[in-house]
Amino acid sequence: FDGQSAKFLNDLKVQLFKIASFDISNLKLVKIIKKFNKPVIVSTGMSSKSEIDKIYNIFKSKLKNLIILHCVSSYPLKEEDSNLKKIQTLRNLYNCRIGLSDHTNDIDTVTYARLMGASVFEKHFMLKNDNCVDKKVSIDTVKSKKMISNIKFIDKVLGDGRIGIKSHEISIKQFKRYSK
Repeated sequence: FDGQSAKFLNDLKVQLFKIASFDISNLKLVKIIKKFNKPVIVSTGMSSKSEIDKIYNIFKSKLKNLIILHCVSSYPLKEEDSNLKKIQTLRNLYNCRIGLSDHTNDIDTVTYARLMGASVFEKHFMLKNDNCVDKKVSIDTVKSKKMISNIKFIDKVLGDGRIGIKSHEISIKQFKRYSK
């Protein structure tokens, strides 16, 4: 959350940085983190388009290192308030990876976000601890495994998008109709 801590983490050789929604306009911190030349995840809760544009433009020369997360800063978030169409909006506006920072207390929204094209997911995770401050927006090991399984299955269902006969269609090809 500050330059000194970012430098400390960089010295520890962390592999990526996360800029929280409330720091998206802290351009001094953002510019320090950019100098590390490591992947950066930016949450966009409560952000305006101009704030997201500024972050995007700072990283424009290193877009492979930028991941923008759609986020609604509400804890816990009702699923119906997730505004997942924003994922598509972000994908249309920015040439980088888009994901979801989800604050619902279940995994369905992540599943829907994958269908919208999100490729990175942030969920609060808790071990068996009833005193966890994030308990209302966190998932446990069981839900985490199920979420990952759902995402992998969605990728199979979505397929590769290519046009043409698939291997599992070959035996049916003989019944294909031809017009004369």
